[in-house]
Amino acid sequence: MSGTVSNNISQSSGSITEPSGGVEIRSDDPTLSEGLMWYNTSANTLKVARTVSAWETVGALNTGVYANCGSGTTTAGLSFGGYTGSNTDETEEWNGTAWTDTSGNLASARRDHGSAGTQTATVAFGGGTNSSEEYNGTSWSSGGTLNESVSQTKGGGTLTAALRFGGET
Repeated sequence: MSGTVSNNISQSSGSITEPSGGVEIRSDDPTLSEGLMWYNTSANTLKVARTVSAWETVGALNTGVYANCGSGTTTAGLSFGGYTGSNTDETEEWNGTAWTDTSGNLASARRDHGSAGTQTATVAFGGGTNSSEEYNGTSWSSGGTLNESVSQTKGGGTLTAALRFGGET
């Protein structure tokens, strides 16, 4: 990751000196190590060394789907709804190792919807409607009504404190 420090000569006086926090002022790039930060005076660039890792490959969903939604964590996840040639109500749970089909599918097949919550307390909303559904870890039930029908929306938060943002009405 790198960024450029703009020329602020008219707003400052003096010279750039090395601060006491370990940021180096140099005219070249050092041997990189995780967390190193330096200002390269030749390039007029503030730089930070970060280690970037690859995604881990894990088991695939049982049902090939896209435009689905999910919630939870890396060891207790949930995937629901989406598109498989038509909208689907499919719900699958992730245990950190594999996906399992559940008997608790969405009441309404939907795609491009939003969600918030955990594997055992999730809300799904939108997907071309103004409806929402709540999952308790076993089954889905009717939830509140959005102010407008929306698709391609996103969400965040928890089941009891969710936020919906963006989307197409």
